Amino acid sequence: MSQDIKQKLESNNQMLGASSQKPAARTQALFPSTYLPNLVYAKHLLLAEEILLEKHQNYLKQTYANRCHILGANGVQVLSIPTLKIHFLKQAFGEVKINYDESWQKQHWLAFQSAYGNSSFWFYYKDFFEPFYFQQKQIKNLLLTGI
Repeated sequence: MSQDIKQKLESNNQMLGASSQKPAARTQALFPSTYLPNLVYAKHLLLAEEILLEKHQNYLKQTYANRCHILGANGVQVLSIPTLKIHFLKQAFGEVKINYDESWQKQHWLAFQSAYGNSSFWFYYKDFFEPFYFQQKQIKNLLLTGI
């Protein structure tokens, strides 16, 4: 993560009243994989000295693994990455495939532009996120995306 982004996140933490000091007792933190996590998740990521992502979890529908919430002009909007149908009850998270037959990347990008395009921070973060939403290469699975 670039120093510039870290400084901006630190500034946001100060506005939210969050402490930037790392807890003395916690050296590792295990996190579930999520798509565009909320501020609390991001805060804990920044405070952890060592970050571990859970890769042996089972994929569950309707979790934050493939969805996020954004605040748009008409209220909260849920954005979801479509996955291919699962024909059995338990499926490892790393085996889940993204459904690229739907134009979800374009829809999500347009939703972000609509919700945040006029905000002061959009200019700073749009270049960071834009390649993900316009890449032509398909992502093999959710686990390897770094989302």
